[in-house]
Amino acid sequence: MTKFSFCWGQTESLLNGLAQEIAFYKKDPSTMGFAANFDNHLQFWVNSMSNNYFGEDHLKAWRDASEKHKNSKFVKKIFLESKKIRQRHYKIIKEIEKTNFKNVSKKRLLKLFKDYYQSLVEIRGMFTISAPNGTYYVEQQIKNLLSEINDEKKEKEVNILIITPAKLDLIQREKIEWLKLVSKKYNDKILMQHAKTYASFFFNTYDEKFVLDYLRNKAKKESIHELKDEVKKTYIHLNEVKNKQKTLFSKFDKKLKYYAQILQNHAIDRFELKNCWSGAEFLALSMFKKLSRLANISIHDFMQSYYHEDIERLITKGTRLSKDEITRRKICFACYFHDDKLLFKSGDEAEELIKQLLEKREVLTKELKGMTASSGNVKGITKGTAKVVLVTDLAGFVKDLSEFKKGEILVTTMTTPNMVVIMKKASGIVTDEGGICSHAAVVSRELNLPCIVGTKDATRTIKTGDIIEIDTTSGNVKIIG
Repeated sequence: MTKFSFCWGQTESLLNGLAQEIAFYKKDPSTMGFAANFDNHLQFWVNSMSNNYFGEDHLKAWRDASEKHKNSKFVKKIFLESKKIRQRHYKIIKEIEKTNFKNVSKKRLLKLFKDYYQSLVEIRGMFTISAPNGTYYVEQQIKNLLSEINDEKKEKEVNILIITPAKLDLIQREKIEWLKLVSKKYNDKILMQHAKTYASFFFNTYDEKFVLDYLRNKAKKESIHELKDEVKKTYIHLNEVKNKQKTLFSKFDKKLKYYAQILQNHAIDRFELKNCWSGAEFLALSMFKKLSRLANISIHDFMQSYYHEDIERLITKGTRLSKDEITRRKICFACYFHDDKLLFKSGDEAEELIKQLLEKREVLTKELKGMTASSGNVKGITKGTAKVVLVTDLAGFVKDLSEFKKGEILVTTMTTPNMVVIMKKASGIVTDEGGICSHAAVVSRELNLPCIVGTKDATRTIKTGDIIEIDTTSGNVKIIG
């Protein structure tokens, strides 16, 4: 029996039912950086196929496990464990940074890589807890507690408001730190430290010089006055949210505040976790440069072809992938379970496997259903021209930013920290994946933009230039022209 399932590759999490899943990868502009991280860059297929191939029994077990959130001790344990996992990750990164890879032994290199890889597995497992199925019980409890409003539109607005974080998140912190940086004298060392502190802004980026050039150029173009105004608005926004929430919580059962703050904390914690796994390869660049030299290929080819077991064989036995296999994997790569064995396919075989799977998908329509993450200023329907953005790396982001026109509706797999500047130019946001705690959801509420997340197929269905309509009342997205 062949079992296909799509996920982020976690092994275990604190929630029962989140046992080891199957990763599935296809070379796509939105999924660069596959190999060395294996569990980190499966965005396209996770986003568009996960619910179709997980199996309802697994999803039900996951949703049932989310009921553990009603126990305050369990909730406290989740966030404490998340903090410990992140601390372990950054400790490993420091070990990598201080290692002299010119003279590193095989034993030391293998340990560093295994520790790095395991930390990412743990992080992705924890990250999954705040996914829609992981917070299902909490969201249902909030919905039940708000049912007395008896106005679906008003209920949705209140729901969005009370789960919006009322304290600084990582994205807002980066903005504040960037203002401090450019307001004083800075050098390349300071710029690089900023980049490493906020590594998720530089995912799939393997060139420190390119990062420095980007930051130098960004710093030169910044308006200190505008940055100060943005930071001021951020604090005003947080204060307004806090005061509005205080008023609302006083009108409802005290359980509402408990569950709302769980989602707020998950949203904040999700950003912190994402800053570990998205951009982890940038933090461990010295190690991956060493590994690519051992493989005798460019670091870009290495990151797109070697997965973790290949890397371990490379270190211990000096076994390299053939040029043909590297070429096949760069085109297409898939892994799946068959009779409880994890198998791999690449090239034409992987393409054929994917073709078979796609035939099982529902026929794409001109109407998609998602979850309203933010209603924005416009209550109801927003119409506009779609711009599909699949940010692959920093270079791709720079290109997309230059091409994105003010007022277009951003359509993407999921938003990333460096995409905030694009989001500011958009009139609306539509994503394939994500839930109420996702990056797109949180940032769209701060920017007061209409946003629908979790449509699964938006980037496959909608093309750049399509006229689309997003309805935040129903959560529907339509192609109308």
